Amino acid sequence: MIEELRESIRDDESFFYFLQEKASAGYAILHPGTAKLSYISIGLLNLLGISTDWRESPLPNSRSFEVILKFYKESKESSPSEEGLEFEDTQKNIHKFSYSIRPFPSSSSLSDQILVGFTYLGRQEKSKFSGTIEELESIMNSLVDIIFEVSADHVFLNFWGNNTKSLYFDKSTFLGRKIQDVFDENSGKQFADLVDRAISTGETQIIEYPSYIGKDRFYSAHFNRINSSVPKVSIFIKDITSRKNIEINLRNTNQRLIFLDSFLRYTYDLILISDSKGDLKYINNTASQRLGIPLDSFENYNVKQFEPLFREEIRWEEHLKFLKERQVIKVETENINIITGDAIPVEVTVRYNEIEGSPYVIAIARDITERKINEKVLRETKELLEKTGIIGNIGAWEYNLSNKRIYLSEVSRIIFSDMNQEFRTLEEFSDLLEGKQSKDLFNNSILNAIQFGNNFDLELYCRDIHSNYKWIRMIGSAEIKEKKIYKILGVIQDITNIKSSHIELEKISNRLKIAINISRFGIWEWNPSRKEYLPDLMMLSILPTSAGMYENLFDVWEAFVLPEDRVLIEKHFRELLEENRPIDINFRINSTREQTKYLRMIAISFQNNHQETIIGTTIDITDEKLREESLNNARNAAEIANTAKSDFLATMSHEIRTPLNGVLGLTEVMLETELNSDQKIYMESIQKAGTSLKVLIDEILDYSKIEAGKMTLENISFSFEKMIQDLIYLFSVDAKKKNLSFEYNHSGTIPQLVKGDEYRIRQILSNLINNAIKFTNTGTVRIQVSCQPLKKETHQFLVEVEDTGIGISVESQDLLFQKFTQADTSTTRKFGGSGLGLAICKSLSELMGGTLSFLSVPGRGSLFKLSLDLEEVKLEPKSNPGVEKPNLETFDDDFLLVEDNDINILVVQKMLKKHVRTLDVAKNGVEAIQMALSKNYKIIFMDCQMPEMDGYTATRVLREKENIKTTIIALTANATDDSREKCLGSGMDDFLSKPITKDSILNMIKKYSGD
Repeated sequence: MIEELRESIRDDESFFYFLQEKASAGYAILHPGTAKLSYISIGLLNLLGISTDWRESPLPNSRSFEVILKFYKESKESSPSEEGLEFEDTQKNIHKFSYSIRPFPSSSSLSDQILVGFTYLGRQEKSKFSGTIEELESIMNSLVDIIFEVSADHVFLNFWGNNTKSLYFDKSTFLGRKIQDVFDENSGKQFADLVDRAISTGETQIIEYPSYIGKDRFYSAHFNRINSSVPKVSIFIKDITSRKNIEINLRNTNQRLIFLDSFLRYTYDLILISDSKGDLKYINNTASQRLGIPLDSFENYNVKQFEPLFREEIRWEEHLKFLKERQVIKVETENINIITGDAIPVEVTVRYNEIEGSPYVIAIARDITERKINEKVLRETKELLEKTGIIGNIGAWEYNLSNKRIYLSEVSRIIFSDMNQEFRTLEEFSDLLEGKQSKDLFNNSILNAIQFGNNFDLELYCRDIHSNYKWIRMIGSAEIKEKKIYKILGVIQDITNIKSSHIELEKISNRLKIAINISRFGIWEWNPSRKEYLPDLMMLSILPTSAGMYENLFDVWEAFVLPEDRVLIEKHFRELLEENRPIDINFRINSTREQTKYLRMIAISFQNNHQETIIGTTIDITDEKLREESLNNARNAAEIANTAKSDFLATMSHEIRTPLNGVLGLTEVMLETELNSDQKIYMESIQKAGTSLKVLIDEILDYSKIEAGKMTLENISFSFEKMIQDLIYLFSVDAKKKNLSFEYNHSGTIPQLVKGDEYRIRQILSNLINNAIKFTNTGTVRIQVSCQPLKKETHQFLVEVEDTGIGISVESQDLLFQKFTQADTSTTRKFGGSGLGLAICKSLSELMGGTLSFLSVPGRGSLFKLSLDLEEVKLEPKSNPGVEKPNLETFDDDFLLVEDNDINILVVQKMLKKHVRTLDVAKNGVEAIQMALSKNYKIIFMDCQMPEMDGYTATRVLREKENIKTTIIALTANATDDSREKCLGSGMDDFLSKPITKDSILNMIKKYSGD
C-alpha cells in the first residue's frame, strides 16, 4: 500500500503537500465501500487506541473513524472540494485534533479509497518540514537530492539532502543565512525573485542552472509555497548533470554528423555500404532514388536483392574473398534507375575495409553517362564498341542488507516485464543482466557501496523475462544509520532509446568516416566573418603543398585557381552567401609541377553559433577529365577511320558486283543453252565460284553492318511454314547429290502467319542447313520444327538442324561463333567458307531477341538450335518471293533497262529474252527520261551510277512528271542498307542488288505486273 501512495505522490505533488501540512500526526487509508482500513501509520495506532491487528478487520469501534466515514459519505454526495474537509473531535476527552480527507484521483490504483490526515491542534505551529515521516523521506530520496525550507524574507530555515558532498552543499553554508548572502549578486537576486513569485502566485517556479561553485554540474530547482500560518517556500534541488551532458554531447555530435552526412547524402554519386553478409548499412539519396530503396528502411535490404550476380550465396562469398585480396576493385557497369527505368552507365569503385574487426564493403557508383556515350560512339565506329532517445519511466529499487533482498517498485518491474516478483536476491537480479561486463559492473558497484558507501551510476545491458534486450541506467546510493550502511537504494531508468541513439550515431559516424576515406573527399570549413579557413589532411593533399600556408579561403583561390575559373568561383560563393544556393562546380588549379589539375567542389552554408559558416568538399577529377579528352581524340580518329572503311566497302562492293553480275548472269544464260558435258561442268564450276564470291561479299557487308550497329530488321507478316518448305525444296537437291538422308518433321500447330524478318531468318537457317550438308559425308541431315504458344499471340519457334557429320572438336567449340573462325585450317581448305557465317547467324538471332546454341560430338555430328519468339498475325502476308521454282511465264508488256555497262545489258537481255515482249535500253539517265516520256513502260530497271545523269536524279525527275506512274526498280552493285534507303528515298519502288539472277528479276516483274 505504501508503494501505491508513493506513486500517487510522484504523479501529483499535491499529495506531498497534503501529508506535509495535514498529517503531521500520521495518516490512514480507508475503504468506504467495505468499511475497512487499508493502511494506518504506526503513530496513530497508540494515539487512537487501535489494536495492532487492524488489517482486513472491520472498522475499529472508534468514534473518530465512524464520524470520518459518515461525514465523507454525506459530503461526497454533495460533491466536496478536492482538498477535503476539516473538523474537530474529542476521543475520551483526552485529545483534540483535526482531520483532513483527500480522495484519490480516478486514474490512481487507490481511486476507490480515501486518504485521512491527522494533525494535533496543539502542535500546529511546529515546522511542517521537520515533521515529515520516515516513509516520506524514503520517497524523497529517489526524487530529489536536496530540499530547503526558506522564509518569506529569504532566510534558509531548514535543510535535508542525500547527496550533499557531490552537490557542494553544507548545512553551515546555508542555515540561518539569507539567499543574497550565500550566492553572488545576480544568482541571489534570481533565487530571491523565484521565492517571492512562488509565495505571491502560489504556483511552482522551476529553473535549471549550472553550479555556482564547481562550475561543472547542472541542477534543477522547484520553488513551492508551503501553506501555513507563516508564508514559507520549499526548494527541491535535483542534480541533472548527466542528462545535460548527454543533451549537449548528442546535440554537438549530431550537428556535425548531419553536416557530414549531407555531403554524402546529396552527392550525385551513388554510395552503398554493406557488411560481410551483404546487408545494407548505409545508402545516400542517389542510391535510394536509383535503386528504389526507402531511406527509412534500407537496413532491410541486401545487395543480393538488386544484384542478380550475387543471388547465389557462393557467388557472394567468392566476390567477398576476391575483394578482400584486392582491397579495391573498379569496374564499369549499368545501373537501372528504378524511378525512370533507364539504364545508367556507372563507374563503380568497391573497397574492402575492416573497422574494429568488422568487415565492410563500400561501393561508390559515379554516373559516367557522358563518358559512356563517347565510349559507345567509339565502340560503334571502331569495333562497334541517437536520434537522441527519450528518457523512459523511472523506477525505484532498494537493497536491504538485513534480508539480502532487492525490492523493485512497480515501474522497475514494468521495465523487466515482471509484475509478480517484487523482491529478488542479488543473484536473481544479476541473472537479468546480459553479458559478463554488465554483471561484473553491477556486482562490483554493489560490493563497493556496501563496503565503502560509494555511490554509483551505471549503464547496464539486460533482458526482461520475455528475452527483450534493453539498456537501463541504474543509480545507487548507500544509506547510513548509526554509522553503519544498512541499505542501498536508488532508481532504475529505461534508456534503451537513448542508448540506441548513441549506437546509431556511432554507426553513422563510422559509415561516414569509411565513405569519406574511400571517396577521398577533401573537407574544409570557412568562416567568412573571421576569415578562418580550416582544411582537413585530405584537402591539403589535393591542393599544392604551399596552400597550407594560407588562412583565408579566397587567398587560396587567388593563388592557385586559373583566372577564368576564379570568376566562376567568386560568383557561386556570392550566390551561396546571399541566396543560400549550394555550390557544385568544376574548376582548374595550377599544381606545383606546372600541371593543371581539375577539381570538383561542393559546399553549403549553415549557422554555427550564430555565425555564417561554409563547409564543403573537394575532390580531384583530373584523371576523369584526361580520360574524357583521350576518348574524344580516339572517337574523332575512329570516326575518320570508320568513314574511310565505309567508303572502301561501298566502292569495293560496287566494283566487284558489277563484273560479278556479268559473270554469273552470262553463266546462267549459258547453262540454259545446249552444252556438252565438259562445257556444262566448266560453266557450273564458274557459277559455283561466282556464287561463293557473292556469298563472301554479302557476309562481309552483313558483318560490317552488325559491327557498326546499322543492321536493321524488317517486321512483316509471312508464312513460316512456307519458308521452311522452300528451304527443304532448295537444299534437298544438294543433299541428294551427296546421297544423304534429308528428313523434315514438325510438332505443334504452326500459325498461318507470323511477323518478323523472313529474309534474315531464312539467311540463318540456310547457313545452318548448308553447313550440315557440307560437313556430312554419310548419314542424315534432319530438320525439326516445333512451335509452342506463349502469352497473348506470341509463339516460340524452335528449329533444330541435326547432322551425322564430322562434328566440332572440344577445343574449337568456344571459338565457333567468333568471326573468321572455323574448327581448324584444314576445314577451310577442304570445305571453303569465310568463317563469318555462324558469327553473323549468332548476331542476327540475338538482334531478333532469340538464341542460337549447339551441341557437338567430334566424329558423330552436331545439333544446332535456333529459338525465336514470333507474333501471330491475321493479316495477309507481305509478298516475299523466297525461293521459286523455275519461272516459265511471259509478260506482254514493254520494259526499259537503264544501264551503262554493256556486259550487264547483255546479261539482262539474255535473261528476259523469252519472257517479255520488248526490252528497250538506255545508257544514262538523260536517255531514260526521254524514252520514258515517249513510251509507257510497265517497269523501268534503273542502274544507280551512270555518266551524264545517275539513276537517283533520273528517278526524281520522272517522279516530278505527273503523267509518269511507271514502276522503277533499282539495279545497284552497292548492297548496303544506306544504298537501299537512298534508292527508295529518290522515288524508286524496289531494289535489286547485283549480281542478279534470272529468278530474282522474273519474280520482281511478277510482283509488279499484277492487275
